[in-house]
Amino acid sequence: MPEQLPSSIMHPPLVYALLALASLPVALLLTWLGPMWVLAAALAGLGLIVVLLTWPASGLWVIILAAGANRYELTIGGFSLYAEYLALALVGTLLAVDVVAGRRRWRWPLTGWPLLAWLVIGLTASLMHAPNVTNSLALWTKLVLVVTIYLVTANLASAEPAPGAPGRWRNLDANQAAWVQMLIGAGVAAFGLLSAVAWPLLHLNLGVVFKTDGGFVPTGSQWEPNIYGSYCLAVALLALPISLAAGRLPWRWRLAAWAALLFGLGGLVASLTRTAWLGFALAGSLALIAWAWRHPRTALVAGAGLGLVGLCLVALFGWSDLRFLVPQVDLSSGGALAQRLATFGNLADDGNVWVRGQILRHALSVWPQHPWIGWGIGAYSQVYYYPNANTTSWIPSLFIHQLYNTGILGLGAFVLALALAGWRGFQAWRQAHGLPRAVLGGLLLALVGLLAAFQATEASWLAYFWIYLGLLEAMAAPILERAA
Repeated sequence: MPEQLPSSIMHPPLVYALLALASLPVALLLTWLGPMWVLAAALAGLGLIVVLLTWPASGLWVIILAAGANRYELTIGGFSLYAEYLALALVGTLLAVDVVAGRRRWRWPLTGWPLLAWLVIGLTASLMHAPNVTNSLALWTKLVLVVTIYLVTANLASAEPAPGAPGRWRNLDANQAAWVQMLIGAGVAAFGLLSAVAWPLLHLNLGVVFKTDGGFVPTGSQWEPNIYGSYCLAVALLALPISLAAGRLPWRWRLAAWAALLFGLGGLVASLTRTAWLGFALAGSLALIAWAWRHPRTALVAGAGLGLVGLCLVALFGWSDLRFLVPQVDLSSGGALAQRLATFGNLADDGNVWVRGQILRHALSVWPQHPWIGWGIGAYSQVYYYPNANTTSWIPSLFIHQLYNTGILGLGAFVLALALAGWRGFQAWRQAHGLPRAVLGGLLLALVGLLAAFQATEASWLAYFWIYLGLLEAMAAPILERAA
């Protein structure tokens, strides 16, 4: 029987020796810079040792944690270096060593081909048509990094264990990776809610954005309030079907699912993000339809009951003599949440909706000058400004943004990749049972909700969307392979 290689990247004593050797000049430099640098370096070194000794399970923890902290960045030469990029550099390097050493087989998902075509088209358009080629190449590099995060996530969450890995904890499968995402997502959502409480009570800014009317909206560890809202949306939708099946799961699954659902919903509401609310409503409706399809009799009774209640409400509102029974509430004079809800009744006069509508119409009028491959990554912001402010503009809708950046060919490749991933996930969901079915359902709902939310505030340049896509591929691939 051939000797099995250890799953860790390096033998622990060698790790300690190399770290000790490298730490001597680094320690002298950090001591000269100041004590905070010494503390930060000590924590980073301790974290690196933990990651190395718990690899490969630590890889997904590191990437998912970093994606939950995209508000923190380091700007070097005009390029924003997010925590998720540093995490990718570390985890990607360790994974590459494993692949080269033969300890892990690299999987190239079927979805990777249209994504590769999308990146090639974006690069070509940036070199040929972008007003600022350097800026477009920097933004294109960010897309390459997040697509790489998708590929790394799909491989790390593979159910295939690394040869010689001692124990289940050394190698996470896709189910365990979803548990990690729920746990960390609940923490990110809870931190945003904490920031909403810390400012008015303690005047401690843990992550809030101040509005022109004197109010504030929490962001927590996320880039801005809309991003925080869509992040919480995905966490809550991932946990929704798992929490419904939690009665048959171990206590740590029940704890993570309900924490993710409750904190995710709380953060979703607190973010005041209307498109994230609509995304949750859309995905929730699909979940309700799927449930009704599997439980037709119960759905028929519930539908009849809701229909009867609806008829009663119509009669109540239609009969003027009974209208006094309905309390009159002026949402526009209430708090921030009530005022935000009130805007749904008058979207035509909403300033944000008007601005975004103007930008979308203008982008669609300029795009036909380069219809096939577009203007290049981020080209719109290099030329045009907001119609109501002297700051560079951006295209808020995901699909119109891709159409402007990469043209018909690029948008087609991007949509094909999403459709292929969704179809594979749906087919695997139909064949799965128990926990895998609940996890697949949660991942599909999360992606549907995110795509809906990204029609007004897109975040395809951040990692959390691609992590969900990678987890979906990791869950679906072995189920479809067994079926084939």
